Amino acid sequence: MRWIAIPLLAALSSALGSCSFVFDIRAEMIDGQLTFVPEGSWWTRPGCLFEISVEARGGPAAIPEPDDDARDVERGTYWSQSVGREVCENPFPIRYGQNLKGTPYRFAEGDEAGHVAPKPLKPGVIYFVFALSPGSGSGGGYFRLDGRGGVENIAREAMAPQSVSTPSSL
Repeated sequence: MRWIAIPLLAALSSALGSCSFVFDIRAEMIDGQLTFVPEGSWWTRPGCLFEISVEARGGPAAIPEPDDDARDVERGTYWSQSVGREVCENPFPIRYGQNLKGTPYRFAEGDEAGHVAPKPLKPGVIYFVFALSPGSGSGGGYFRLDGRGGVENIAREAMAPQSVSTPSSL
């Protein structure tokens, strides 16, 4: 019986250790600052993050600064930062443009991950915020500034491409 329990416990431990999870991120104005807050149950709501980015969806491109990853800015990134994954020093909620604690993330080849300094966001433009957290957690959400000091969150379903039907006579 003991010989059966050991492999079963090892398999269960391996499965739990490799689980990933997805969470939603809600944008809020807290003390007049755009702030990102994770949503989900206690199991799927992370306490911290080590990577974040905010990208415009179809809006005007930002202007790159000298130290920015120019390709990311061309793609619509308004802010991105990634730090090492050893210790998660950046608790949620996180403010837009907040400097993340930790050393910049380096890929296996030794190259440092690109980053984009925070750019001014424009009212009416739809943005997507994305974050990575420990335990293979990833999350995101759509939002736009309302131009009156507020923020509107947009459901993912509203951002899904609409299917186009064609008449059967074509």
